Amino acid sequence: MHGTGGRRAFGDELHPSGRLVRLAIVTTSADHAELSTLRSSLEELTERIVQVGDQYRGSDGSGVAGDLESAERALIMARRAIDRAIKTLGPRV
Repeated sequence: MHGTGGRRAFGDELHPSGRLVRLAIVTTSADHAELSTLRSSLEELTERIVQVGDQYRGSDGSGVAGDLESAERALIMARRAIDRAIKTLGPRV
């Protein structure tokens, strides 16, 4: 994790192989803030891609529109993944 200012604690977990594994547990509001910023950036990029793609829909540039629709879907999936990560982090500390 590349967050700044986070508190790190360690916990032990038994791996299926029988080995004891040390896990770093990160809880930080800085990570929430960073992920929220990234989410906002993805939303902005998605809107910009849709605006450009709209110019090519129904024209000779339909291949461009299709590529941009693929990019839009990928950004939406990335945003949802970040939403899940934020939810997994739990409430801000």
